Amino acid sequence: MNDLPDASPPPSTFWEKFRHIIRKLGPVGPVALISATVPAIAGAALLSQLHHLKPWLLDRGLQGIIIFVLGYAICAGFPILPTFSITALGGWVYGFRLGSMLGLAGYMGAVVVSYAWLKRVSQDRVIGILHEHPKWQAVRDGLVGESRWRALFIVALLRVPPNVPFAVINIVLVSAKVRFREYFFGSLIGVIPRTAALAYIASRLGRLEWSKIGEQKWYVAGSIGSTIFSLAVITWLANRAIRHIARGKKGSGI
Repeated sequence: MNDLPDASPPPSTFWEKFRHIIRKLGPVGPVALISATVPAIAGAALLSQLHHLKPWLLDRGLQGIIIFVLGYAICAGFPILPTFSITALGGWVYGFRLGSMLGLAGYMGAVVVSYAWLKRVSQDRVIGILHEHPKWQAVRDGLVGESRWRALFIVALLRVPPNVPFAVINIVLVSAKVRFREYFFGSLIGVIPRTAALAYIASRLGRLEWSKIGEQKWYVAGSIGSTIFSLAVITWLANRAIRHIARGKKGSGI
């Protein structure tokens, strides 16, 4: 008799839970796996080529700037490269101010690109998985079940931590049916601190005269260290607020 309900026990180990989620995700599963692995590998390759890419982009002037921004939008939006490596390239090549602005423009382009194609790929399967995990469901309810301002705030918090892959967050937000307005402007607000920090660090390293490293090391170490510390504090506050939301608390916890 095939009409009997499935009496198999729920998954208990990490790998059983992982296979269960991937199976339920359907076509979104392979996309999630690619998004979590490929950009990290490609990003390391990109960072190893900074010295070659800098003169190539600078020699092309405005054309190089256009190539950088469009390349950022496409390569991060599809997930080929991670955002942190392309932002670092912008700071390395164009310095802190211009590099930050170009990095932010490319990032937001990637936000739009990813939303467009994920909208077609994502299905209601993800919603079913969220129902199985109360903490995830609490975050999802905060994204789409309450005010738009709160949804924008949560999206911004999710974008702050630099250790969460950009493409994975995109899948979560789009699959959870977050409205484009909150998705776009929340991403813009949340990524500004990270973009500025990465562009600044890369710009300092890019302008460092390695032949005089002994004279500059304490100044460079201090400026980079303080930037990393500031970003770490902002990330900690964002993660703390997300934990409070996931526990179903009303306040942001900040």
